[in-house]
Amino acid sequence: MTELLLAAGRDDKAWRAVLTGFERADVYDDPAYARVTAQQIEGGTAHLVSYEGSEGRALSVLCLRPVESLPCAAALDQDVRSRLHDAVTPYGYGGPRLQPVKGQGDALREHFAALLARFCQEHGVVSEFVRFNPLYEPDDCGLYRVQPRGRVWLVDLQRSPDELLARCSAACRRAIRRAESAGLWARSIDPRENVERFGALYRQTMERLGAAQSYLFPDEYFRGLLDLDQRLLLLEVGQRDQCAALALFLVGPRAVHYHLGASHAELLGLRPNNLLFFHAMLHARRAGLCWLHLGGGMGGRKLSDPVDEGDGLDRFKAGFGGATLGFYGGERVWDERSFDLLCGSGGADTGYFPPYRGR
Repeated sequence: MTELLLAAGRDDKAWRAVLTGFERADVYDDPAYARVTAQQIEGGTAHLVSYEGSEGRALSVLCLRPVESLPCAAALDQDVRSRLHDAVTPYGYGGPRLQPVKGQGDALREHFAALLARFCQEHGVVSEFVRFNPLYEPDDCGLYRVQPRGRVWLVDLQRSPDELLARCSAACRRAIRRAESAGLWARSIDPRENVERFGALYRQTMERLGAAQSYLFPDEYFRGLLDLDQRLLLLEVGQRDQCAALALFLVGPRAVHYHLGASHAELLGLRPNNLLFFHAMLHARRAGLCWLHLGGGMGGRKLSDPVDEGDGLDRFKAGFGGATLGFYGGERVWDERSFDLLCGSGGADTGYFPPYRGR
């Protein structure tokens, strides 16, 4: 039996050894990705909890965020709040993944749940929020309150290019033809030479859309993603010598995941994003990948909800002929007393978990 509690940046070699051969490991689990998202987005440190025994293998990646600087932490004694954290899946998807030996699933869950509980106790974790990878059924290990959080779109790439185009909606096909008729081109470009250009256009795009300050990721974040090497894909669409749109993708073992996009407003009428995502489908198909994961819309859409005008992002992604998968979150309170003190000092619950961070 092997139990590992690893930290990104310190134990990367051992961390990647754990991921080797693990069927449900994804690019989000890589220590380079976990480290930069934890540091630059979540404001914490990334850790891998791993178990291997006769029952099988299990892992989960967590970001520990200190609560000491939160206004609501004033309700706690200084020596208490200085050692407390909450845990969250690093920006993207993760959650516990189990690879049991046949007939040993329950035993594996029991052992891994105990290891996760010990890790959280030793690190002063008050609460945990998990974003389960939608490519797999969520396994709560008997620990989390699992709730639907929306839906994502997944395009099956195991078809010919003509079939992929035919499965797109009529509006999407018209947009692709419009982009091509306007002379737009699409290509992959070297992230190392262009990631800061992407970052600048991304922030410009987010500001144009009125996004919250927390989404204006710094250049340090984009430079940190370069440690993913060949698992980071950057695509560009342009007209003549002018860039129209850029998009970052994360390349996993079987799927390429859309990560972030950016565009120049003056060329949006030529539909560069439709051409960009169709090019992403073809690029990923040539690379032998099975799926293009587009993510979801603005949030809160149920699997059974129709595609309508109320969520333009969801409607745009639906146009590429994919199927919907449920996206689930998991909630757990590990330290009831500290959780109640943090929540009680901040007023009413906002529906966000943990509620003391949603104010």
